[in-house]
Amino acid sequence: MQATESGEARVRIRMAFDRLDRYRAMVKPQNERIWEAQRRSQELTIGEACIHDNMDESILWLERSWVEAHFYFICWDCVAKLIDTLCERRNGLEAPRSIRKRHRVTLESYREARDHLEHWTERLPGGLRDRWQRSYAQSFTTMTGDMGLVRLERTFTFRDAKGHDKELDISPASAELLEHICKQLREEVAVELGEMAECILPRRLGKY
Repeated sequence: MQATESGEARVRIRMAFDRLDRYRAMVKPQNERIWEAQRRSQELTIGEACIHDNMDESILWLERSWVEAHFYFICWDCVAKLIDTLCERRNGLEAPRSIRKRHRVTLESYREARDHLEHWTERLPGGLRDRWQRSYAQSFTTMTGDMGLVRLERTFTFRDAKGHDKELDISPASAELLEHICKQLREEVAVELGEMAECILPRRLGKY
C-alpha cells in the first residue's frame, strides 16, 4: 500500500480489501448452508416417515434454502461493489478494471439474482413489480408468476427485469469461482502496486 502517492488512496484501498476478504471468507460456508437446508428438506420427505408434521418442517427447510441463497447473492454483490470502488480513477489502479471487464457478465448475473430477492415484496401480486399473469374461468382466478426458486440441480431460477427466465449456478463450484475472482484481484493489484513502487521510490529518494 506504500506504493500509492495519496495517503487517502492507501487507506481506501486497504479498507476495501479488508472488507472484500471478509465476504470472500463467508462465500463457501454460506454456500454450504444452502445445500444443508436442501438436504434436511429432502430427508423429511423420503421414506415411510413422511407424515404431515414432517412435510411442514420440510417446507420450512426448503424456504430456508431460499433465504440462505439470498445471503449468498449478497456476498457476490458486495464483492462486485468493492471491485467497483477499486475501479475508481482516484485510486490510480488499472488491475481492478481489467478484473471487472473479464468477469462482468458473471458478476452482473449474481447481482441480478440478489436484486430479485432483495425486492421480493415488490413482486407480490399487486406490488410495484407485479408481473403475474392472470386468467379467469368459471369464476376462478388463476395466477402464475416467478418468485425465485432454489432447485436440486444446484441452480437458482428467476425471471429478470426484462421478463427473461434465467438459471444461475449456485453449486459449490460457484463459490470456488468467486474465491478465484478475489484471488485474481489481489494478485494483479499487488503486481501493479509493485510496479508503482519501483517508479515512486526512486523519485521520493531523490528529494532528500
